[in-house]
Amino acid sequence: MRFALIGHTDHWAEYGPMLKEEKDVELVAVTVGAPEETLERVAKAPGVSGKTKVYPTPEEMFREEKLDLVQVATRPDLIPKYVAMAVERGVAVMAEKPLAMDLETLYKLYGTVRAAGVPVAAMHAQRADGPLCAVKQAVASGAIGTPLLCHSQKSYKWRGNRPDYFRTRATFPGSAGYVGLHAIDWMYWILGDIFEAVTAYGTQAVFADYPACESHSGYLFKLADNRAATFTLDYLRPNEAPTHGDARVRVVGTKGVVESVFNDGYATLIDEKGARQISGVSGLAWYTSFVRAVKGVGESFLSVAAAFRITEIALKAQQALDSGETVSLKDSPYAGH
Repeated sequence: MRFALIGHTDHWAEYGPMLKEEKDVELVAVTVGAPEETLERVAKAPGVSGKTKVYPTPEEMFREEKLDLVQVATRPDLIPKYVAMAVERGVAVMAEKPLAMDLETLYKLYGTVRAAGVPVAAMHAQRADGPLCAVKQAVASGAIGTPLLCHSQKSYKWRGNRPDYFRTRATFPGSAGYVGLHAIDWMYWILGDIFEAVTAYGTQAVFADYPACESHSGYLFKLADNRAATFTLDYLRPNEAPTHGDARVRVVGTKGVVESVFNDGYATLIDEKGARQISGVSGLAWYTSFVRAVKGVGESFLSVAAAFRITEIALKAQQALDSGETVSLKDSPYAGH
């Protein structure tokens, strides 16, 4: 399988374990996707060999190379352009999230992907985290009964300056569409597509030079049958904290509660037997499962429709935050596909 990279932004090195597991996947070409990325860095990517070709632009790479799979991990505003460029040539894509920064572009890209019939997935990598898998498995097994409430948290250190593309909505989707998408993904994964509406509040109160990225925000999701999910996101974790991030999830059901502070490395199940630690088995690596699905072996960890639906929910959560209004999550063009 002929594999290529576009860009070296965010979680761009996530493909590394997949290369070790799938010996027939060869990294044949690399290029940059945004002006701030450098050929020097991408040319030193994991898996690059003497046979790997370095191209100045994605356009030239696609003209010269016959590819089976490409990873797009570049500035957020450029992701849909390169995803479309790949699928129109019949090339499968693993993309950094979000797949698009606005609903119109997302819908147009979905049409392009469906017309091409090419596998596409996004880097919803936290589905492989052991504590999150434990929560997912506890809910799926019925251990807490019917889920009624869910709360999630993502807190990060700001760490000095962020990249310049964080400064403007021309290049940054807002915090919900960026890191918030991870929590929205795991809520969707654990609870299913039962999202009906979202209300949100937040602002940039600390880092004035980065108005496009909220320093803090909170989201309330109305779920089916008057259930509810909440989610808070901030970039206010002190630099002195022992870890860069602090992610948490808690699901309350009719028969019990399951919760996890991801940094602890386990989840806690509380039911009629009391409280006890549980661990989760992540199973096949997410990236590898996608690559094998491209080969026709098994199913991807994330369907095309789910990738677009989760992105839609995140973008509408950002829309709710920006507008101060409750935004409907019903009647999705991606549901049921």
